[in-house]
Order: sequence, then structure tokens, then C-alpha cells
Amino acid sequence: MLLLDHILVATDFSTISNAALRHALGIASRCHSTVSLVHVIDALLYGMAPDGIAAAVDCAEWNSELVIKQLQHEGVLNGQTPEVTITVGTVWQTISNIIREQRPGLVVLGTHGRSGLPKLVLGSVAECAFRESPCPVLTVGPHVRGSKTSGAQARHLLVPTDLSMQSTNALRYGISLASATGGDMTLLHVLKPHAGRAGEEAPPTIEAKKQLTEFLNQHPGASTMVTPRIEFGDPASTIVEVAEQMRSDLIVMGLRAWSTDGCAMWRTAYKVVIHACCPVLTMKSPALTASEP
Repeated sequence: MLLLDHILVATDFSTISNAALRHALGIASRCHSTVSLVHVIDALLYGMAPDGIAAAVDCAEWNSELVIKQLQHEGVLNGQTPEVTITVGTVWQTISNIIREQRPGLVVLGTHGRSGLPKLVLGSVAECAFRESPCPVLTVGPHVRGSKTSGAQARHLLVPTDLSMQSTNALRYGISLASATGGDMTLLHVLKPHAGRAGEEAPPTIEAKKQLTEFLNQHPGASTMVTPRIEFGDPASTIVEVAEQMRSDLIVMGLRAWSTDGCAMWRTAYKVVIHACCPVLTMKSPALTASEP
């Protein structure tokens, strides 16, 4: 079982950020986690004078109270009132400092998947989180269906892998989540398009099937909840397509989700986030579980 004592939600109180918060609350309910929010006002980005900063802080406080009241009315807070931190600084650097200080088990944020606008939900912040966050990051993109609480309903998981040892982290995370919800998981390996021209019995396909089997054999009990799958194509678009076909509730991506000669992990992960119809969880290092110190 995952140890998620604390979940940190980065928010700008927009609709997509509020959807991300609801996903965080769903996970917190299942994992008995505390949830805190951080809102960063980048005064330099907006060119704010002191009076403008004070007004922005007042506005953020009003928005936070409004969001909390709405969630209380919906009955999704499960008895807890998230702590809200409103601070001034460079957005990602400030969030990064808070992560180091508070050491959350999970960071949650939303992204509109576009750039050029001075918002927390910008792709630049999500990309920084992919590259630099020491803990797993759950990102809610613009095409996520509604605002259902993924923690309570994330029963169908998709875990892309390149079958390297580095990708074991995501597999273990997915198995733990699937076990907690009584759900299932698809372990996806994406081969280059030309590898499939000779059909299912082509050497690359045969080798990939063998490695998938060996990979699952290293995790006792995984075979009962994990279905291996091989596809051919561009990693990002293939992951999104399979997630849509499988009606996945969550995509879990480790540091290595595909071949190292492909696009950088965070770039592919970001492409998946902005097109996927479910949240995407990315991780650079193993997540603590109850069996670990």
C-alpha cells in the first residue's frame, strides 16, 4: 500500500486547478492523507506594485475560502479542511522549495496545455514538475473527463514501460494502486512502427512479449491484475489512444516509459497530459510503500 501521508496541490483556483484538487481529495480519502494547497503570486510576471500584490493576496484568500466552502457543500472534504498557503515568488521555484520543506508523497496540479499566459497552470510549470520534482506528480490535463475524484474511482490503470529496470517504479506504483481499489492494470510496451510490419511473429514483437512476461514474473501476484499489451507507433499518441480505448482512469509513467533513443521523458509525458482523457501520474524515483521504512 502506498504511503501518501501528505498531498500538496498547486493551484491558481481556476476550473482545471479545482478539478485537480478534487482528484487529490479522492486519493486522500482512500490513502488517509492530509491535503494542503499552495498558491503562488508571481509579482514580477505580472509587473505588480506593492498595492497590486496586496490586492492579489486578498483575491487569492477570497478564492481559497470560496473553493473550500464549495467542496464542503459537495461533501468531498471527508472531514478535513486543507491548509492553504498563499505566497509571493517565482512559481515553480517557490513550489519546489515547499516540496523540499514539506516532503509530500504526491504533488497535484492542473495544466491547460498551452503557453504564453501568466498562469500557474502553464505548461512550463508542469514541465518543470516532470523534470525536477523528487516525488510523484499527478497532472490533470485539459481533456480529463469532468472532475470525478480519480482516487476513489481509479480502477483501470495504464502503465507504459520500456521494460527497463528503471520503469519498475511505475509498475510497482500501479500494482499498489490497483490492489487498493480492486482494479486492474494494463502494462503497455510501444514498439517503433516499422517493428510491426512483419506481423505479430516479428522478432521485435516476440522479444517484447518474452520480456513482458519476465517483467511480470518479477512481481508476484501481478499476473492476476495486470494485462500486458504491445502496440506500434509514436509513444505519446499511442499511450493516449490506448488509454482512450481502455477507458483508463489513470496513466502512470516512470522515468523510463519507453526506449532511451526517443523523446525526453518529460516531453512525451507532457504530450500525453495535454491529450489524455484521464490524469497522468509521473515519477522519477520509487514511491514509499507500507513495506518500506
